[in-house]
Amino acid sequence: MANKSLAELLSTFSFLSLTADNKIVCDITKHEMPPKADIVLGHINGKKFKKTMEWYSYDYSEFEPYIVVDRQNSNKLHCKLTGMTLNKIPNEVKKHANGKKYLRLELHETAFV
Repeated sequence: MANKSLAELLSTFSFLSLTADNKIVCDITKHEMPPKADIVLGHINGKKFKKTMEWYSYDYSEFEPYIVVDRQNSNKLHCKLTGMTLNKIPNEVKKHANGKKYLRLELHETAFV
């Protein structure tokens, strides 16, 4: 993969695009970089990109119907029980869903259904 040209990278990864001012933009992290294959590969193999891909590709449907995508910011989640806005970080959401307040309110909510 180290010997790929810029055209091959753009055709392989759909989240990369070339802008009118001749820059490569990553749609996932919104990172702009010069049109050089080694720089683009460095970004794709970087820690920030991998972490972002992991967080935003996680399936949060296991926490529904109480934890849903936030209406104002699609990069965040909203807890209908506690009213809290949560980051889309799997460990943070799991910690919230296992917290005392959430479990108490969930038990109270399911008791009346």
